[in-house]
Amino acid sequence: MRRTLGEVADFYGGASLPEGEAFSNQSEGYLLLRVSDLNLPQNSVYVTKSFQWSAKPGQKSATAPEGSLVIPKRGGAIGTNKKRITTRDCILDPNLMAIHPHKELDVRFLYHWFRTFDLLDISSGTTVPQLNKQDLHPLQLPIPSVEEQCRIAEVLDKADELRAKRRRAIALLDELAQSIFHQIFGNGKNAPDWPVEALSVHLTESSRNGLSPSTGGSIEEKVLTLSAITGAAFDETAFKVSTFTEHPPKSKRVNHRDLLVCRGNGNLHFVGLGFFPRRDMPDTVFPDTMIAARINYNALDREYLEYAWRTKFVRTQIESGARTTNGTFKINQKVLNSLRIPIPPIDIQKDFGHRIRSLEAAKETQKKHLAKLDELFVSLQSRAFRGKL
Repeated sequence: MRRTLGEVADFYGGASLPEGEAFSNQSEGYLLLRVSDLNLPQNSVYVTKSFQWSAKPGQKSATAPEGSLVIPKRGGAIGTNKKRITTRDCILDPNLMAIHPHKELDVRFLYHWFRTFDLLDISSGTTVPQLNKQDLHPLQLPIPSVEEQCRIAEVLDKADELRAKRRRAIALLDELAQSIFHQIFGNGKNAPDWPVEALSVHLTESSRNGLSPSTGGSIEEKVLTLSAITGAAFDETAFKVSTFTEHPPKSKRVNHRDLLVCRGNGNLHFVGLGFFPRRDMPDTVFPDTMIAARINYNALDREYLEYAWRTKFVRTQIESGARTTNGTFKINQKVLNSLRIPIPPIDIQKDFGHRIRSLEAAKETQKKHLAKLDELFVSLQSRAFRGKL
């Protein structure tokens, strides 16, 4: 049996929040919820805390009862697809709304059903996305017995828990890598007998900017985007196809010996971020928004340099050297070349690199397992809401 969401749930729109106090696990009263509260690690599924709390309720239309599903309803926050379950009465700000199921609908079942689609796909509004009762009310969902809903939710909960454990294992491997780095090298500048030298001393050739695509060109090439080097690791899938009037030279193509560095961005924290590609990519060009620095591997190990590059010691130099025009922060080759890097003995660097590569191999194994679990979860979702689980 299928019913519309409006037939089996009540809707609560957010409004102005009352004046609150810092939440410190008070057992009574109301959590004051903003979109930012949904980002708290403790609130990944169930809302158990918030930054602020109130002993008194807010306006009736803004108070969501315990056991409601909370989602963003306005602006870019809709695209984050956050869906959370309240564990106590909450007061919602204007950017949130709540859906409280009737007795014939289990909230965990509702939560998993909502996870099968993108909130932007059902939003209204042109320039600013909006979600309201009119968008949600006509949505149809299957309504098996409450007992069957609970069984389905439990199966999906367990499958999701397995995925969460894999993600945590990957995060722990990242933490272990950082721990090993700090154990050996401290903050990147902790041994007085290790020289601290300009990066330019250890380049095999001059650093160089990438190449911008050409307007009206007819030669198609893959071009890296900045997201290839501004995440947690080098992402070779982050590229677009652009055109050039001439075939880009070999010096503008992705090479595993080049540290590729973000040359400019509106966010200062992205400027200067960099990684080595994991392999040569002769069919891919790096853009003018990146600088390539070809490293002398006899003095610098790539894994060591990538981790040293993210230390406060190096980041402070990058951000101090960045210049801004029209809201864009930039560094140039001169700044890059002058960055001072601690140079431990190469055998210590290589030992660290060996450990990191072992951890990376273990992480890749975990990622493959996670991918299989993701596939399984999607399959279970599909079967669950077609009545075939």
